Amino acid sequence: MRQLRISFIIGLLLASCSKDEPGIVTFPEDYPHKWQLVSAQTGLSNTSVSGNQLPYFEEYVFNGDNTFTKTRVLDDNSIVATGSFSVERNNDSVFLTLSFDDESVIIDNCSNDLAERLLLTSIKTFSNNILACDYGRMDYSRVD
Repeated sequence: MRQLRISFIIGLLLASCSKDEPGIVTFPEDYPHKWQLVSAQTGLSNTSVSGNQLPYFEEYVFNGDNTFTKTRVLDDNSIVATGSFSVERNNDSVFLTLSFDDESVIIDNCSNDLAERLLLTSIKTFSNNILACDYGRMDYSRVD
């Protein structure tokens, strides 16, 4: 009887450690997919804008070979940057780490290096959250 209880407890523990737990955010693997800027919160003034109030159009496209393209359109001028990405889990959070191929003015970070770190907030939303360096937070939604 004791063996049965121990086996039951071990079974419960293993089941609770399953990777497919409900409520855990995962990055979709049905590539390619597009994500567009939907809102921005400024750092110092703590105001938020969305829709036609956004200062520019911006889009990420993620591909199955772990490459991405980021495009920003401002005043009919397009800036495109490319690179590779990885998906990382840190406790209950999922981050995308983007490594850009070349320097670009559209790389949003606090350190002037060739990387961005994005926080996946749901299966259809992420943010770049660079509030720490008073640049603001940009929120993106999946559009395809």
